[in-house]
Amino acid sequence: MKKLSIFAAILFAVVLGNNVNAQNNNSTASSTASAELITPIAITNEIPLNFGKIAKPAGVTGTVTITDDGNNTATYAPASMKTTLVTPTAAKFNITGDLNENFSVAIPSEIVLSKGDDNMTIDTDMNLSAANNTLDVSPKALYVGGTLNMAAQQPIGIYSATFDVTVTYE
Repeated sequence: MKKLSIFAAILFAVVLGNNVNAQNNNSTASSTASAELITPIAITNEIPLNFGKIAKPAGVTGTVTITDDGNNTATYAPASMKTTLVTPTAAKFNITGDLNENFSVAIPSEIVLSKGDDNMTIDTDMNLSAANNTLDVSPKALYVGGTLNMAAQQPIGIYSATFDVTVTYE
């Protein structure tokens, strides 16, 4: 009986010792998981970029620059190209999404207007930065203007192009 008691005591010590050691070799931590759904960022075009009707003299290079501030101010070089037939307009886009989120804007640096095989270029500009904009109002206005470049022998006619503007949450 004494041997059985000693054996039971040893077995108890081994089992208890293993449990104590097992408890000392483990550690547990907890974390939380979460997600926040926000309004997707979106952009719509309200007003197209329009340089209007231009009376460019033959044999003269020319430019028309439309400001990107929403005031639709155009500068003509040479000034004699200006007409009052159509008011030039900067393109206006409305950006919507989750308020106070930062976003970036991508526009092409150059737009190529075409009429058949004939082309003119627009060097673009915009009122917002390419990055680190804040959607502090919704909709937020984006204006795209730029400078239309005409060659000396630019054929008359209607030139057009389509361009994309992309907005992305940062």
